[in-house]
Parts: sequence; structure tokens; C-alpha cells
Amino acid sequence: MKVFVIDSSTCLKWVLKDEVNYKIAQLILKDYLEGKIALVAPNLWVYEVANGLNSAVLSKRITISKAKRLLGLIIKTKPNLLPMEPVIQKCLKNSNKYKISIYDSVYISLAEEHKISLLSSDKKLISKVKSPKLMQPIENYQTKASFK
Repeated sequence: MKVFVIDSSTCLKWVLKDEVNYKIAQLILKDYLEGKIALVAPNLWVYEVANGLNSAVLSKRITISKAKRLLGLIIKTKPNLLPMEPVIQKCLKNSNKYKISIYDSVYISLAEEHKISLLSSDKKLISKVKSPKLMQPIENYQTKASFK
């Protein structure tokens, strides 16, 4: 089974229908729930999805009650969350190497550590890392865990 690291921005697309690439994110979620692929994320993921939903509330895209409901849904389908303390040094190194935040580096470092690809919808991060082996934009995802 193909395993991917998945970032919170992609997972937020599972529940926010107005997001770009919502349908692709839905395909990834469907494949995950059907056991066609496995998804992992750093334990930071929980806070990032909660923050993303809060941002949607603050920008008046959704209400706080809807955010609470969506948070419950997204938590039920969460990827396997892994502790990052064992690779925090690598996170610091990658943060400096790619000139990115530690928060973004956590996802990159997890993918690098486990020698798997990160599925991301963060175009800015993808352009900074510039490693198709390490990162895959979700637009390239196709069913059966293959890529264009």
C-alpha cells in the first residue's frame, strides 16, 4: 500500500467545499478511507486543522458552530499522527535549508525521514522545496495512488 504524508491544508479541503482542489482532496480522502492508501501526518496536524477552521470563521467563510462540526468530522478521518520530537533536529535543519517555517518543515522532515512523498496543496512550499521526489502537489494525484 502506498503511504503519503499529508498536510493540514489538504485535509482542510476535505471539509471546506469552497477550497480550490476540493474534489481532488475528496478523492484522496476516499482512497484513504477505502484503504487504498495510508496517510500520516505530524502530531502538529491537529492544531493546524483547528487553526485553519478558525481562520475560516474569522474570515466569515463559516460560522463557529459549523467549524466545531467540521472539526469533529475531520478528526474522525485524521491520518495516523506521528510524534516529531525524534526528528526535531532535522526539522530545524530543513527549516533553514529551505527557508521555511518549522511548522512547514515538520511535514517535509517527516516525509524525508520515512522516504515517502508529502501530498500538499501549498504551492508556495512546493516552489521553495523544489523536490518532486519529496513533495507532490495534490493536483497530480490520481486514483490508485499514482501520479500524472
